[in-house]
Amino acid sequence: MEMRDIVVEPFDKITDEEFEPYGQIFGIIKGAPSEDNEFVKCWSNNVDLGGDKEAVDLCYCNLSRVDEGAMAAFAKEKGMPDWLKGFKGGATVKKMERHPYTSETFFFLEGDVIFVMAPADNESDKPDLARVRAFLCNNKHGMHLWKGTWHWPPIPVNEKARVGLVRKGKQDDFDRIDLDVEFRMIL
Repeated sequence: MEMRDIVVEPFDKITDEEFEPYGQIFGIIKGAPSEDNEFVKCWSNNVDLGGDKEAVDLCYCNLSRVDEGAMAAFAKEKGMPDWLKGFKGGATVKKMERHPYTSETFFFLEGDVIFVMAPADNESDKPDLARVRAFLCNNKHGMHLWKGTWHWPPIPVNEKARVGLVRKGKQDDFDRIDLDVEFRMIL
């Protein structure tokens, strides 16, 4: 399998325009606040979730960094969940998934994570590997991914991280594929 290095980019340095193929950045101050007093400032409509009649699911995730040995021991003792089969742990990605009918909004609560993705594409059966990017995310901003954005779940940089996730749309849709390449993260 081909190995490609991918430089992890600090997400808080990415512009709205650069991130547009993947989704929207949550937490950027745009325009005048909708609430502005000495106690609170709020900027409403920070991202457009679209559609009014879709189910919404709010998840809270505790993530642990996984190395190859820990992943092998877990698989031997408990078996491997289908969605993790072929994932060897560490900071490489050789699988991706997308949710054709579900948008996802991620809030990074604690710890840095690497989030690997390719632009949304519900027309092709695989992501555009030339446009895969890796973002180093922290609690400064969140992100809203378009329906169909190819990605792999966030990878904790250190031992632990906490992430909030809002899923809007069908909650059980996904396409998961093995890539023809393995991406190695370079911090």
